[in-house]
Amino acid sequence: MYQTNYHACDLDLCRPGFFCDPALCSGLLSDTSQRNSQNAGPVLFVSTYVCLVPFMVLFGGIHSHSVYLLPIAPVFAAMVLSKWESWVVTVGTTILIVVMGLTVPLQGVELPTEMLLSKMVWLILACFLGSGFARFFTYENQALASTLKHQAQIDYLTGILNRRGVEAEIKRELELAKMRPHSAAVFMLDLDYFKHFSDVHGHVDGDNCLKRVSKRLGEIVAGQHGTIGRYGGEEFIIALSGCDGEFATRFAEQLRKAVSDMEIPLKRGQPEILTASIGYCVREASDVDDINHLIFPGRYQVV
Repeated sequence: MYQTNYHACDLDLCRPGFFCDPALCSGLLSDTSQRNSQNAGPVLFVSTYVCLVPFMVLFGGIHSHSVYLLPIAPVFAAMVLSKWESWVVTVGTTILIVVMGLTVPLQGVELPTEMLLSKMVWLILACFLGSGFARFFTYENQALASTLKHQAQIDYLTGILNRRGVEAEIKRELELAKMRPHSAAVFMLDLDYFKHFSDVHGHVDGDNCLKRVSKRLGEIVAGQHGTIGRYGGEEFIIALSGCDGEFATRFAEQLRKAVSDMEIPLKRGQPEILTASIGYCVREASDVDDINHLIFPGRYQVV
């Protein structure tokens, strides 16, 4: 690995960078989801009833077989809308059922009162039960999907991001970082002779060593509001935003020294300790079109 060209940026102005701005990231995503929900809710509600109400009237209202389609609206709303929007659809459907039941005499149709009330009650019950069950199963499905997504991006051994997770995080935040004149730095840290360490101490101690190192590195990276992940084996990747080459050099040295200061013996009964090699690359976020150009620039500054 060799020296890379980097563009310096104002450290005071750029830190904390986009890699450490969760409020902005979550705010942008939250605003987007809220706008989508606000747009979809009224459109779905209006379109559903614009289609259903004329259909019910044309085919006989409450006494027709087509009225049994009404409970579908609350169920569908519970699956695609927010909690309160789905309840609005459910209540609106209930009101529609009651109105259609009350207007039966005006339509010149005579139905026994008990039959009419029974039909209305069962339709209303179907609306609320269907909406409730749909909301419950939708929530469970979303929770399961969230858990699976989390597990797919977290390294099981160390508890930090895995390669997939850290690459996705870097890619997402690079897109946000391009909104400002930020530079981005990526550090690749490799534990020296770790295979030999694992052979001497055993795989269990090797796993415990990776846990200890990842925890210590995570504490340092969290202090800089960066992103850390296990890239594979004994390799770790760290990403920071808003730092120049000088800061990156100091930070890389801090990471390297942190591993040495843990004084993990490389061999039993010998003074050698576990050390780390680290290289980094600093680029302007606007100049990075492909995440691989930042992670694998071909030329690293080695510490």
